[in-house]
Amino acid sequence: MADKEEPKPRHKPAYRELELEVLRKIFDDIDTNHNNAIDRDELVMALTKLKLGHDRDEVMELFDQFTDSAEINFDEFVTFVSSREKEIQQVFQEIDLDGNGFLERSEICTALDRIGMHYTNENLKTLFHRMDDNGDLAVSYDEFRSFVMLLPSINIRAIWNSHAVHNGIDIGEDLTVPDEIIQRPEAWQLLIAGGTAGAISRTMTAPADRLKVMYQAGINPSVSSTKGVTPSTSSSASVPSMRSVIKQIYREGGWRAFYRGNGTNTLKIGPESAAKFFAYERIKRLVCSDPDHPVVLERLVSGAGAGVVSQTSIYPLEVVKTRLALAKSGESKGILNCLITISRTEGFPALFRGLGASLAGIIPYAGVDLAVYNTLRDTYSEWYPKSRPSALLILTSGAFSSVCGQVIAFPFQCIRTKLQAQGMPGRPVRYSGMFDCFRQTVSENGIRGLYRGILPNFMKAVPAVSISYLVYERVKDALARK
Repeated sequence: MADKEEPKPRHKPAYRELELEVLRKIFDDIDTNHNNAIDRDELVMALTKLKLGHDRDEVMELFDQFTDSAEINFDEFVTFVSSREKEIQQVFQEIDLDGNGFLERSEICTALDRIGMHYTNENLKTLFHRMDDNGDLAVSYDEFRSFVMLLPSINIRAIWNSHAVHNGIDIGEDLTVPDEIIQRPEAWQLLIAGGTAGAISRTMTAPADRLKVMYQAGINPSVSSTKGVTPSTSSSASVPSMRSVIKQIYREGGWRAFYRGNGTNTLKIGPESAAKFFAYERIKRLVCSDPDHPVVLERLVSGAGAGVVSQTSIYPLEVVKTRLALAKSGESKGILNCLITISRTEGFPALFRGLGASLAGIIPYAGVDLAVYNTLRDTYSEWYPKSRPSALLILTSGAFSSVCGQVIAFPFQCIRTKLQAQGMPGRPVRYSGMFDCFRQTVSENGIRGLYRGILPNFMKAVPAVSISYLVYERVKDALARK
């Protein structure tokens, strides 16, 4: 083991004790364009270099502590570090149980145990190596200070969470790019909160979702009987008004008829989310130069790959959801019966009809959604550099970017629904595949035919996002209090 530095004294440091040469080196390392000032982008790069989880709010908060201007000069940097010296030393001493002025890995382990944080030996080893800059298997006070000085909050929990967690951008619906995997005890709480929010949101907006599916598949209620809504046999049939479809659904089965297919839609949340997060983490390790901090393009590629895996793994449930939403009253006896019936009468491949169209829509949806969200976020930061966006503004931006993604990907959803529906009673097989379905739909109805059902889809978008957000926060807070 290399020679250790002399232990730091256990008393409040005076400004004169700060090693200006060390701080100057740190400042110059952050100041990548060498203009003797640090801007927001350089601070983000510094946090990334230290592999500390961060988001735009954290950068804003840190800048507010540094300066009132758009850049930080060296004097402001020194003043900031000096003001935090007591706080940093206090945390260091809390971890340094033997008081020798150096942190051992066992002491960090004890500190995490003391506050009930979950960790693995591999994660602890990674954190320790990041702090141990000279590799002597002990973290000196200077090394510790350099590692934590850029954190908005300095305490053991904040240090660990910044190391273990990096929050990403949600880009909406079933095609979301997942958040980074969270290695802490609250992970199960977030998964439960997300699943609960998704189930309630989908249930509350199920009537609009059924309307969307019916329009996509092709419905002509003017020729229907009281036993159900009859499909149009031609894509060129006149499009009924939404009011007439709603009245027909109610006549068919009362208010319960609006929720047909919703059970399948909520049932698939669990396995779909699990497959998505597992696949995302695995793919991220393969394609990212720094898996802990993927850039936007890497997140898009990883998220799209995870979307392909999750969609494929639960796709038979997607077909069942569509079939149940389009079925007449009494025509189907439930999810399992529908799966068995499709397999027996149409063959196992029928459970994957439309999968190609579904997968083809992932990239344009995710790409547009992510691009629009990032553009809105960056534009806000440019216009209001000293202001942090409110939760409502973030929610609105997410909903708007999701809608933009839906506009681009909706034709693929429409084709998917048509392919899933063919083969049902009264719906003969008309299309040989995705491209044939595109060709016939455009030939008979023009481009507009690819967007049938988009109005009810928009009708559910904003309430779905709002309900999910509110329920998610309430459930998460309730679980955290237990």
